[in-house]
Amino acid sequence: MDIRQLRYFIAIAEARSISAAAQKLRIAQPSLSQHLVNMERELGVKLVERSARGSVLTNEGEILLGRAYEICQMVETCVSEIKELSGEVRGRVRFGMPPSVSMVMSVPLAETVRLDLPKVSAASQ
Repeated sequence: MDIRQLRYFIAIAEARSISAAAQKLRIAQPSLSQHLVNMERELGVKLVERSARGSVLTNEGEILLGRAYEICQMVETCVSEIKELSGEVRGRVRFGMPPSVSMVMSVPLAETVRLDLPKVSAASQ
């Protein structure tokens, strides 16, 4: 099992449908189904009950989902920490300002950040 399979499994669990997860991940549904079958075979348990109305996690699937979230978060944290060692400013930023100045300041501020700090991106709310 690898990190990609765990991310695929998370997508299936969150979408509650293999088809919807495949669409979200932008991969073919049969390919995603095969990843799930491979995971179930490797673990020796059924992770998802499939039906015409969607997919529901089994008890084993619920346990794996919790661990998959933890593992994916740890990998993201590790990657972030390693990238921070480069000393380059990067990450997500949110701007907060009163409405009275936002019309005047927001566009120039965002443009300055975009040009001067290319590794910084806007965080969504």
